Amino acid sequence: MIRVCAFAAAASAVLVASSAVGQQETAPGPASAQATTYAPAAPMPSGAERMRLREGLAAAQSGDWGGLASLRDSATDPLVRRMLQWRWASSNEAPLYFADIKQALDELQGWPARTIMRTRAEQAIFDSRLSPAERIAFLRQDGGPITGDGRIALAMALRDAGQRAEANEIARASWREDALTSTTEDRAQQEFSSVFTQDDYAARVSGLLWRDQRTAAQRLFSRLSSADRALAQARIAVQTRQRRGLQAAIDAVPASRQDDPGLLFDRAQYRRRTDQPIDAMQMAARIDAREAPLAARSDIFRERRLYVPRAMRAGNYSLAYQLVSNHGLTSGESFADAEWLSGWLSLRYLNQPQRAAEHFSHLSENVSSPVSLSRALYWRAEAQQALGNRSESERLFNEAARFNFTYYGQLAATRGDRSALLSLPETAQVTQAARDRFANRELVRALRLMAEVGAQRDFESIAFYLDDTLDDPMEMELLSQLAREQSYHRTALRSAKAGLFRNVVAVSSAYPLIDLPPTVRTQGRIEPALVLAIIRQESEFDVGAISSANARGLMQLIPSTAQAQARREGMSFERSALTSDAQYNMTLGSAHLADLVDSFNGSYVLAIASYNAGSHRAREWIEDWGDPRSPSVDVVDWIELIPFSETRNYVQRVTENLQVYRYRLAGQATPITLEQDLKRGG
Repeated sequence: MIRVCAFAAAASAVLVASSAVGQQETAPGPASAQATTYAPAAPMPSGAERMRLREGLAAAQSGDWGGLASLRDSATDPLVRRMLQWRWASSNEAPLYFADIKQALDELQGWPARTIMRTRAEQAIFDSRLSPAERIAFLRQDGGPITGDGRIALAMALRDAGQRAEANEIARASWREDALTSTTEDRAQQEFSSVFTQDDYAARVSGLLWRDQRTAAQRLFSRLSSADRALAQARIAVQTRQRRGLQAAIDAVPASRQDDPGLLFDRAQYRRRTDQPIDAMQMAARIDAREAPLAARSDIFRERRLYVPRAMRAGNYSLAYQLVSNHGLTSGESFADAEWLSGWLSLRYLNQPQRAAEHFSHLSENVSSPVSLSRALYWRAEAQQALGNRSESERLFNEAARFNFTYYGQLAATRGDRSALLSLPETAQVTQAARDRFANRELVRALRLMAEVGAQRDFESIAFYLDDTLDDPMEMELLSQLAREQSYHRTALRSAKAGLFRNVVAVSSAYPLIDLPPTVRTQGRIEPALVLAIIRQESEFDVGAISSANARGLMQLIPSTAQAQARREGMSFERSALTSDAQYNMTLGSAHLADLVDSFNGSYVLAIASYNAGSHRAREWIEDWGDPRSPSVDVVDWIELIPFSETRNYVQRVTENLQVYRYRLAGQATPITLEQDLKRGG
């Protein structure tokens, strides 16, 4: 048996702040946080200044931006002034001049929301009093403009400075590629109309239609050739499901434009939405994504991805591969999904292991998160094994296994006849030096003030910025602890997760423990680690969580489901208790989960999928792809065949959480049994 320790970095060097795991679980809330002593670098603001902060944030909440500015300008404490300045400058609603935003950008170095401020500055710079040279200097700093408005502003400044060739080049590129505010679009057309070509106008209209900005596109029709105008009119007719003349509009498009990616995309969507799935799939397969604007390629992939299960059910694996492989993407979530799916189809269904290896290698070279990287490495290993390269396959499985808190890292650790123990980095008490370093940060002092005045949303904004920048595990632990002290449990967990994704470990915060109901601890109907794994994924330990689908509390119960479960358990039903009483919610939720496990003969995979998508969906997928409990069905492939990305991800995240929570509850290294867990119920 091998011991697998987490993360690509040397885990022995990673310290985590936590009380010992495996002891009595503590319920979330202020009482669960460790007592801490901080040594702030400067005294906290006076009571009067704190009241000024409270009033300023209330003014922002009510849209009284003048009142906020007045309170900011009269603040005597530097931190309070910066906090109000940040709240004012980071809003999309506050009326701001360029000079105001520029001042905020200069004053708020190292604060969050700089992208919002920079965006607003680029939109406001047209009306500034800066000279052309000053505009150029501002717009070219920090890597150049981040918006289309900024690119047009730079083009105008360059033109005013006499650099016409570069100005025209930038203006044309922005006109063809960028989303622009209506004011900037009008300004660009006025300033550069003599530069823009008919092809430039055609490209802009195409981009506008990709963004469903049909009215803006129609304003430019007079600038188009007859062929491009017919194409645009047909796209609008399809997008709006025009009742009369739709086919005539399509037929009016010249043959040279009939395979335009935008038109094919619109027609595929139309056919799918009008219950013509086979025709829609065939139309989508004709799209050459490489001919589409870069910004549209994710939309094309997501549309085509919808048809892959249908193609596979029909046994047309070549079509499935065609739908996902010709994506034209270079990065992002859609790129990762497209490359993985292309490799998986090549390996599992097309007997093309070399091509699969190329896709998986391309994926691993362009992703960085532990979840994505372990997935890519695992499947690279599978492809190498299919090619007969056993030593390379073993090397890649071992590399994937370093990420042992991830689904594919855990599978890699026990691939074949191997066994492994899950061992996360040893815990250690946070040092006083780390506490002082953390407390001395200006943004941490701001967090404490935000919490004091009840500004939870602003607290979250700053906390999420910090969790992307801190690189000390002890400070990551302190950040999560600070959020827990305010009962901001979701913020605490998300901050810890962000550290996990960057290989900065804070195990006790990333995998919190909570007092479980006696029915879970003593009756044995459901495994405690599975309940915790579900809670972590469902609500992130937020007792009061309410989803857009009205799922409530720690285990995200729909009230009707909770009421039916209460009846079965002989309990009274109290709707309000779902979001106020953690024990009540967990008692009903764990009973519901236990019933699901029982209904599928002990299958964790089917129960977890049902918890997310409903039992009827799980039974549909059994009909489509076979029963994952059967020895003849590869359960890893079966999970990847779940057509809902949310449910597919949910099953993988819950089962990986399950392994870690067994370790957390045991307080010592535990066997990784993910493969056996996936096969339960057979």
